[in-house]
Formats: sequence, structure tokens, C-alpha cells
Amino acid sequence: MSTEVKKESLGLRIVVTIIWIALAVGVDIFAVVSKGFMIGMIAEAAFFLITYLVPYLREKGSTTRWVGFLAFLSALWFAYCQFFGGAE
Repeated sequence: MSTEVKKESLGLRIVVTIIWIALAVGVDIFAVVSKGFMIGMIAEAAFFLITYLVPYLREKGSTTRWVGFLAFLSALWFAYCQFFGGAE
């Protein structure tokens, strides 16, 4: 019975991870293409905060935790582009 619970949990983890990666990459692409660096910065900062505030998403060793960290780095990059004109 415990293997059934782990399989369901693994399936849910995979679905959540795929959705989280798709959202993060989608925001990155949108921000770069539309030059909406402020929107990208705010959205990526929100991804970072949500990732580290929700225990399920920040579980040790999970891909969503790394996506949250990369969202933080992406937010820093968008801040640089917005305020210093880094990616012209």
C-alpha cells in the first residue's frame, strides 16, 4: 500500500514540476521577447517566493526547488536589464 502512495506522489511531483518549469520558462521568454523586464522581474520574484514559502515545492532535492533558485537569478538579471539597460 505504501508503494501505491509513493507512485501517486511521484506522479503528482512530476506534473507539478513540469508545470512549474513551463511557467518559469514561459515568463522568461515573454519578458525577453516583449522587453517587459519589469513584468519578468516581478513574476520571477513571485515564483521564487512561492517556491520557498510552499513546503511541497521546496522539498529537498526537488527540481522545483532549483527552478525557484533559477527564478531568483532570472529576477536579478531582469532587474539589471530594467535599470541599467543590460540587454539592448
